[in-house]
Amino acid sequence: MSKQLLTTFDVLYQRKIGARYPVNGGKDGALLKGLRAIYSDMEIEAFMAAYFTMEDPFFREAGYSLGCFRACLPKVIRHCHEKLRQAKAAPVSSVLRMVNPADWERDPTWDKKRDCPHGGKYGGYCETRGLCQRTEKQEQSA
Repeated sequence: MSKQLLTTFDVLYQRKIGARYPVNGGKDGALLKGLRAIYSDMEIEAFMAAYFTMEDPFFREAGYSLGCFRACLPKVIRHCHEKLRQAKAAPVSSVLRMVNPADWERDPTWDKKRDCPHGGKYGGYCETRGLCQRTEKQEQSA
């Protein structure tokens, strides 16, 4: 189970509900492991952020659980794509701003071409220092 993903879910849950998420280690771990086989951690975090911003009666009744998130993921993905089409934005980056706003804070001393070591690796440079640091952490944990 990815601790980072569970932490992200817990933080978003706390913002929405006002209490810690009651983790069911085995079940929740299996759900996240299954998702990680399909999506990157960044995509899953983006979908989590969208899930908690959607005002869906079913999600509310289900208590915004991780099980509900997994079961309704196609609906969340469709919601993301509809919003992105409306905004004509890049899929992951525009939704991720909701998950970790600190990653997107601008630093006037940051020069992505000078300071980011990931340029050729991922097809572009990290836009901010926070994103670069997050990428480094993900590479180290992989």
